Amino acid sequence: LTSKSMRWHYLRSLQTNHSTLTSNIYMKVLPHPFLFSLLSQYQHRGRRYFSIDSSASSLASDSSNHNHNLGSTTVAVVGSGAVGGYYGARLHEAGYNVKFFMRGDHYETCCKKGLYVHSVEGDIQIPGDELQVFASTDEIGTVDWILLSIKSSSLDVVPRLLEPLLGEDTRVIAIMNGLVDDDLVDMLEKYPHSAIYGGMAFICSTRIEAGIIDHSFYGSLNGGLASVSYDELLHENPFKSLSILNDLWEPTKVEFTSVPSLARGRWQKNCWNLPFSG
Repeated sequence: LTSKSMRWHYLRSLQTNHSTLTSNIYMKVLPHPFLFSLLSQYQHRGRRYFSIDSSASSLASDSSNHNHNLGSTTVAVVGSGAVGGYYGARLHEAGYNVKFFMRGDHYETCCKKGLYVHSVEGDIQIPGDELQVFASTDEIGTVDWILLSIKSSSLDVVPRLLEPLLGEDTRVIAIMNGLVDDDLVDMLEKYPHSAIYGGMAFICSTRIEAGIIDHSFYGSLNGGLASVSYDELLHENPFKSLSILNDLWEPTKVEFTSVPSLARGRWQKNCWNLPFSG
């Protein structure tokens, strides 16, 4: 159990008021009652990988009050380019308190002129005096959600960028290409957070110049659960964690779908990428 490379499979049935759901849980430590005495020694390793067999209706039964005061929910967008900038702008449009981390000329331009998204789903203009843009994540502070959208080749900078943003209740969604979730979970294991999700963006979006993003086609987003904190696993269940992710996107114009298997979702996105990658 102490080896980081170890993974345990456990198949169990979850009884709900509506139906019996089967969850296939892929994890570092097996959460079974008769192992609680053993688990107490490994609580600091309390992250899990999930593959959940369920229907959209099962998740919907756990969703509630998603339209509560969105302005009180803080979202940090780390990687505010063509993809992160687009989805961050949609969250801002819905009323969330969104803070964009930017660099270089993109940062300078957005500070002065704001962010403009030309989109087939409707344009978004965030004026400079309204846009919350930061050159350092240290200036942002702890947030409720982190939308991570950087290149997979830049994963090594993630702990440094995200550390100032993370708290016990922070949730991270990585909208990135590649099979990055296992590495990301290991990188953030020692930092406080509530859950990590993987996001697959089916979108054609380009940052045509500093401060301007052109969204020309599609734009749907799929997401799945990569890991969840030890405390949340004990008091909630994987379906609740996924319903919280659904709730984040429900007020927006983004077509969002929860995927029961994040690994399968990643491979589907990789296949979708093939025609565009030569």
